[in-house]
Amino acid sequence: MGTGYMRVQVTTGDEALPIAGAVVVIKQRNGNALFRTKTDENGRTEDFPLPVYCFGREQGSNENPIYTICDIDVKAEGFVTRHIRGIEVFDTETTILPVHMEPLTDEENPTTDDTVEVPPNALTYPHECQIKASSPARSQNEVVIPDYITVHLGRPEDTSARNVRVSFPDYIKNVASSEIYATWPEQSLRANIHAIVTFALNRVYTEWYPNRGYNFDITNSTSYDQYYRYGGPVYESISVLVDELFNVYAHRYGFRNPYLCTHC
Repeated sequence: MGTGYMRVQVTTGDEALPIAGAVVVIKQRNGNALFRTKTDENGRTEDFPLPVYCFGREQGSNENPIYTICDIDVKAEGFVTRHIRGIEVFDTETTILPVHMEPLTDEENPTTDDTVEVPPNALTYPHECQIKASSPARSQNEVVIPDYITVHLGRPEDTSARNVRVSFPDYIKNVASSEIYATWPEQSLRANIHAIVTFALNRVYTEWYPNRGYNFDITNSTSYDQYYRYGGPVYESISVLVDELFNVYAHRYGFRNPYLCTHC
């Protein structure tokens, strides 16, 4: 048995303000509460130690790190209660769960609870990977690191899927935490983060989806793009590196445009 750590960061839905005094309950998958706490003035909880069993490693196998899965409920006055299910906690790693709270509405039948089922890491259950190359009709003249990126939560043609607007560094942190293991060596993490940043910037630079009439920059479908898990956690080791690397990308000598770094 190992030990991982869980920290929750609670903000308003637009990430503009932290929410102090939000009630956070960390649970086992069977519903047993492990910790109950409130966020501080910065909307954060302390780091809670969680027992990590060999949930993620088959007996006799060293291919996957050991991790356990927990659920978290967050309740704040005036906001929709969030239930986040399926958060992976790795041995020795600090898991950071960003929770964005939406205000209650004055409608006749307001939504008071919202449940998010976080899908597993892509390495735990491999996903389809058939990324489409970019050959745009037009593109930007300059490479600009965007403040925000709009992610379509489904395949491009799925009109029922919603769009979410995420800060660019947070998008990279989420994808890296979803596609690789935070327990990998630092140089492996760096290499993958460079590829993830470069791919996302290529989609933005080439205006791949707007050129085709879509109102988003990228999807979370691994048939087309990278694996973004809405409501998913990020890991501190990855978060620290992304803060350093989110504006560093690969390109060919003599060219400015971000290279299409396809990777599976």
